[in-house]
Amino acid sequence: MIDFKTISVIIVNFNSGPFLRESVSHLKRCRGAVDIIVVDNASTDLSAEFCHTELGVQFFPLDSNIGFGAACNLGAKAARGQILLFLNPDCFPSTDAFEILLAFFEANQNLGACGGLLLGFDGREQSGGRRRDPTLMLSAGKVMRRVTGLRFLPTFDLSNEPVRESVFRGVGGFDEAFFLHFEDLDLCRSIRRSGFEVRFVPQAVFFHYQGASGGLTSGTLGAHKARGFLEYFRKYSDIPGFVLRTLVGVVNLVDEGLQTRNSGANSDQRPPAAEIRGLIAGLTAGTVVHVVLGARSDIGEALIARLTKNSAEAKSRSEVARRLQEGERWIESNLHHKGVPAFILRPTLVFGGRWNRNINAIKRVLARSPFRPRLPFAVGLRNPIHADDLAEWIMRVLGSSSKLDTELAVVEYPGGEPISFDTLLARCADSVDCPVRTLRVNHLALRCIIFALRRLPTFGEIPKDFVDRLAQDFTFTDTRASLAASVEKRRFRP
Repeated sequence: MIDFKTISVIIVNFNSGPFLRESVSHLKRCRGAVDIIVVDNASTDLSAEFCHTELGVQFFPLDSNIGFGAACNLGAKAARGQILLFLNPDCFPSTDAFEILLAFFEANQNLGACGGLLLGFDGREQSGGRRRDPTLMLSAGKVMRRVTGLRFLPTFDLSNEPVRESVFRGVGGFDEAFFLHFEDLDLCRSIRRSGFEVRFVPQAVFFHYQGASGGLTSGTLGAHKARGFLEYFRKYSDIPGFVLRTLVGVVNLVDEGLQTRNSGANSDQRPPAAEIRGLIAGLTAGTVVHVVLGARSDIGEALIARLTKNSAEAKSRSEVARRLQEGERWIESNLHHKGVPAFILRPTLVFGGRWNRNINAIKRVLARSPFRPRLPFAVGLRNPIHADDLAEWIMRVLGSSSKLDTELAVVEYPGGEPISFDTLLARCADSVDCPVRTLRVNHLALRCIIFALRRLPTFGEIPKDFVDRLAQDFTFTDTRASLAASVEKRRFRP
């Protein structure tokens, strides 16, 4: 039986800024004995200087950049554990990831290497966590996916690689002909050819920032990818070299076009150390996490002022419904099944925020209207809630966590008074310079008006069934919400 008491984590660093220190600090907090090895590929940003005196870290500073695979091999020679984990400095395991992986190795004696579930800081799976052997067809499909966005095209992506030390040495480690990129695919292929299995272990979760290394231009990265691609297909296929070089040239042109189109003003947008630390503590279950999802910044703006004493503006988001549903699914899959207390809060119509498009759009229309419209048929009741009241409720819930249980609670939170849409419209008219003359608008007339407005960019998001919904009630009970915290809610005053 293999001794599973220690896992050796090998980190190759190249200008990773604050990520390396946070990575080392995080690894020391993970459960289980961890042997930390840092190989620095001649960084110029002093990101690895602390390793000279850091307790519990074997440090190997290099005078030149020898490439990722070669640096991994150098670190592996110093490993004390019989399981090697090759980890990027911007990749952070969940607190139980090592225990899960070690148990998997122990239960599968023919296992040579395995990989965990690789998630971005946004909770979405990244493509590099699991892959099949590349072919020209699959490689071309991956490029076309990037260009067209068509997800049905073939790719070798299937969406940190722990490997058995004896197997790693048996296959000769990483092929150092690969300077950067494709060396992991080559290693997995070598392990399988030696008779061992390569498996995917989604229960072991790693959070990967992606793009932490500074000092590398997009052109340099593209050149490394091209060389890795050529080396891989030279090694495993009989495709003529000129065909490979032509394909690489086309891929590079496409890559340059995409990077030019998507490039921002600042190429180095890495978060500061304190922000990285907070994100990692939350993502890896090192601290209690409170996720506030909202279609717009009404509540975020009110909460930020309470949580940080600083006000901030947020951009409006598109595809609101889809993103909210994605967020709820993420909470259910990543928090609820781990027993983390969670509330999914579904407020009714929010008012009082500077970015409230619904109420503000109504007020803009009324301010330009020659009449004060009345909608006698719009008798459906609503419970508008003020952004500050909602934010205050959230803060009180956070301050009384003992009232939260481990169940996933879905809570509706209405406002202080039920009013009809016609009354809501009248109060909006009172809040702007709206004429006194009244115009009664019937059901059919409003349908025609909405049909015309929806053709304008400003009002394109008005639902098709908007007029029919004006006669429907959208009120909820706040009984469950009040059990968690109570707030005195204000009347609707736009």
